[in-house]
Amino acid sequence: MTPVGVAPSAAAAVAPVSTRPTSPRRVPSRSVAYWVGQGILLLLVTLFTSGWYVRNWVERGNPVFPFTVPTALQPVLALVHT
Repeated sequence: MTPVGVAPSAAAAVAPVSTRPTSPRRVPSRSVAYWVGQGILLLLVTLFTSGWYVRNWVERGNPVFPFTVPTALQPVLALVHT
C-alpha cells in the first residue's frame, strides 16, 4: 500500500540513509586452540610428505623433481646425490 500523496515511483527511489557514523570492521582474533590445530596440521603434512622429498633428493638429486632447482642450490643438493 502506497502512502497518501507519494507516487509509487518516488517511494521506491528513496534509499534508506543511516545517520550513524561508520566504523572500520574489526577482525576477530584467533584463539590459541586455532593456532595449535594449525601447528598440528602442518606437522602432519610435513611428516607425510617429507619421505617423498628425501627419496627424490637421493634418487634424482632434486627434491622437487620433475621441477628444476635454481642454479645456486644445485651444488648443495649434489652433496647428497652420489
